[in-house]
Amino acid sequence: MRKRFVKLLLFKVDTQYRLLYGFSSETEQSSYPWKVFPADRKGQKLIARAILSPSEADNFLISLTGTEPIMLCERATLKSPQLYKREQLLYSDDEERQTVPISEFCYLSEFWNREKLSLLSEIQNEFSADGRTRYEQTLELLEWAKCNCGIDFCIDGRRFGNYEVYYRTPENSSFEIDIHKDQGLRVTTIRKCKDFAEDIIVNCIGKYKDYVICNQTQVWPANKKEIYFEANEPMTSVVVHAWNVATGKLIVSQSIALMMGLSIISSWGGTPYQIGDSWTNKLLHSAAKSSELIRTQLMKVQRITTDRAINIRSEHESVLDEAMEDGYSLFKDYQEKKETGAFISNTPTTGEIDSFLQVRAYIEQSSVCKAVIADPYFSARAAEKLLTRIQRTGLELEIITSLGLFDPDTNQKSNVCEETCAFLQRTAPLLHNNLVVRNLTRGEKGVFHDRYLIRYHKDGTIDGFLLSNSLNSMAQKFPLVIAPLEHRVCMEVCEYLNSLSDSDIQQQKPRSLRISNEVLFCSETYRRQVQSEASTESAAERYLRQWYDESSKQICICKEDFSTVLTAVAERAQSDRIDACKMFCYALSNICTSQVESLTEMLQSTGGVKALFLSEFPNLAKAAEQQCDYLKCGASSPEYTLWALLNGKARPSPQGYHLLIDRAGHIHLRGLTWLNCGYHMMLELDIAGFLTLLSQLRSPMMFDTLAFRMAISPLDRELYCAAACSELLYVRLLSAEWLFNAIRDERSQFEVAREIWNRFEPDVRALQEAIVLSNVVFHVRTRRLESASQWQAIQDVLLSKLASDLPACSGEVINTALDWLHDSNAVSRATLLMALAERMENSHPQKQFLARAERILKREIQDCQTVSDLPRSIALYLNCVDALYGENAKNHIFKDILDWNTFEDATEPELRNYDYRRSSNAFILAQRQIQILEGMLVKWPESEKAKAWLNTWACRLKQIPEKL
Repeated sequence: MRKRFVKLLLFKVDTQYRLLYGFSSETEQSSYPWKVFPADRKGQKLIARAILSPSEADNFLISLTGTEPIMLCERATLKSPQLYKREQLLYSDDEERQTVPISEFCYLSEFWNREKLSLLSEIQNEFSADGRTRYEQTLELLEWAKCNCGIDFCIDGRRFGNYEVYYRTPENSSFEIDIHKDQGLRVTTIRKCKDFAEDIIVNCIGKYKDYVICNQTQVWPANKKEIYFEANEPMTSVVVHAWNVATGKLIVSQSIALMMGLSIISSWGGTPYQIGDSWTNKLLHSAAKSSELIRTQLMKVQRITTDRAINIRSEHESVLDEAMEDGYSLFKDYQEKKETGAFISNTPTTGEIDSFLQVRAYIEQSSVCKAVIADPYFSARAAEKLLTRIQRTGLELEIITSLGLFDPDTNQKSNVCEETCAFLQRTAPLLHNNLVVRNLTRGEKGVFHDRYLIRYHKDGTIDGFLLSNSLNSMAQKFPLVIAPLEHRVCMEVCEYLNSLSDSDIQQQKPRSLRISNEVLFCSETYRRQVQSEASTESAAERYLRQWYDESSKQICICKEDFSTVLTAVAERAQSDRIDACKMFCYALSNICTSQVESLTEMLQSTGGVKALFLSEFPNLAKAAEQQCDYLKCGASSPEYTLWALLNGKARPSPQGYHLLIDRAGHIHLRGLTWLNCGYHMMLELDIAGFLTLLSQLRSPMMFDTLAFRMAISPLDRELYCAAACSELLYVRLLSAEWLFNAIRDERSQFEVAREIWNRFEPDVRALQEAIVLSNVVFHVRTRRLESASQWQAIQDVLLSKLASDLPACSGEVINTALDWLHDSNAVSRATLLMALAERMENSHPQKQFLARAERILKREIQDCQTVSDLPRSIALYLNCVDALYGENAKNHIFKDILDWNTFEDATEPELRNYDYRRSSNAFILAQRQIQILEGMLVKWPESEKAKAWLNTWACRLKQIPEKL
């Protein structure tokens, strides 16, 4: 007879455990003694598993109905629940399907706990608090139980405390059901997958959606392989039951359902960007323990755009389908719906964070097309928190506030409305792109008091919530309650809010009672303003109008006009040097690119204009950059992204940093072409001065100018040496990318690079070597080169040089080099780090590199989506841990990556029925853990613990059918 898998969920009361729920099912696996696994530090919640022989399983059932305590193992004694045995039942026969913990048809024996109230009372008495805390602890316990058996006891409380035994029939899953599309889904054929010794009775129930259109029964002779049933309309689902003729016992229950339609909605996520403002800075200080949550949920924003929906419909739909759908949706708005509210405690550390996330979740629900927030105290503080962090671009958001002459937070007289309006205009590029903010007042007073959140859904329905306090200080002083409104009340609130802002209604009232509706911000109006902005023509531009060409409709200064321009600039400099410098820059912006070199040569001989430019342009550039608002280009624009990078507001990706050279020359601001051209000229005339000014201004246009020069020019020793020693990290990185590109494209030789590096200090040289080495590793790995041996030789030289230089560097340089030693392939990157560590003598950098390689390999091995070279990853991981931990390597592996519970989950027969993802991932990870154990025994044959684990789990995993 087959063995039985047993799983118990237990809770400790006093010294003995109580049974919350347990079940048993048949399995082909070998016997396995009782094992217990604590689910919390106190050991109150416990999971017990075993695979018992039939006799052991029967004895266990007897003990559950007796009075004596049940000793599962030394660590766990179960107080007998004295269960009551119920007669055998049918389970999951598709008429009233229960899906957990067993999904297919079987027979069930139930053992009932008849003292459920007493059981729950005993458990709750173990909790250390009353009231809300006890309620939350009980919910947490029930959620834990649901995760480990699939049953939601809040809904299915009758099974609480019970023990269930499942028996599958040998004939189950012995039919193949086929609904014929070529016959319009009107014919269903049932085939036998195995032979039946006797005739059977078969019943077929065919349905179209919720309507039964076929319910037929036939006798199926033992010698007949298939049988068919026919209906007058298409069948979209079929349920088949079969009974033994002699005994009348139900032996088979199977079903099949067809997908009749598919709706695909695609969403496009923009480039994530970071928001660091006064609110998040305050939270990082006051709620330091939640810093990771703050950075990922509040500071990181990704705008998501939902594209059109694609609907695929079956060709076999009934003519009544459209009428069915219309009938369903027609009265949907009149249905009573129960929306879930929320209570967010004013916890000092997390109250604000939790309340914001909850409000945003209500607003960004995928079914919502428009949200209206009515909050009379919604000012700049609330706008800073909420309006910059809405991620769904297709959502229409309307804010209705009622700000008067008093600050709602301080109750002091203030121009709070003007301050809010100024804030909205200042941060407009970051605000939600489909936003309207209205301020409703009657004179200098507010016109409403309560706070509401109204949601308009895509299917035409409306729901709403009453908010207990303002979003300005949500959950700071008092808890925030979000209470759902009954549908009729919600409609009345909508009508009330619309009447406040409806101009026609207000015009009918006496002047003294009319409500003023001031639009503080409208995203659509803002976009039109930006598009219509035109820069005013300066005096310098007016001077250059004399070279305006009617045919090309642009100013064009030719080589013959250079001397005239330079003379005019020199004359202007006598009265206004700044304006003369600007005039020169405007002239630069109207000179053909091919002729700039000629102008540069002329400037070298015309010392006056050159000196004027180099002395005055830095001041001119500083003044112009102070007026630049890169945020106006958009939070995801290249201009703002580069500004944030250079000014410490963003972190670059080593994998994509090369794009700053590959895509150079695209940073432009409207009306500042003259400044861009000035930067190009300054780089030509004074490299050191240019890099010094770049370090001061951290200008995206300057950085892009430098990147563009490096992208189109061969390696220039003077520029490369100056850039490699720059104060700005990203300029040093850029110079290394330039050097590698020059070597790759054969515009320079590697020996030239080595000669230049010999002049540098180790702190400067190490970073250059690290970037070039990363590029070479990627180059060798991904390209098939005729000179592969030459590149391999370069890689070996770079490894040796970097390994010798790093120990002499400062800690900051070592960390920077470690961060930028990168390859997009995780295994390749780990190999690179280990190769470097191997070439170092016993030093602190060596351990840093090995520790980083270990983390990379561990993440690669534990990523269930990874399908790369797993054996190599495991071999590298074992070697890395051996080098890093020495004699403690084996203990570290068992503590760090090998997990007994993963094996337990992988071999639990029924886990896939109620937690498929967990079961699938556990099965994948368990197979990888077996490979790790096998690798350990190759490396350390004497490891008894590895042998014991391998002997325990290797055979059991092979007995698991690969249905996952």
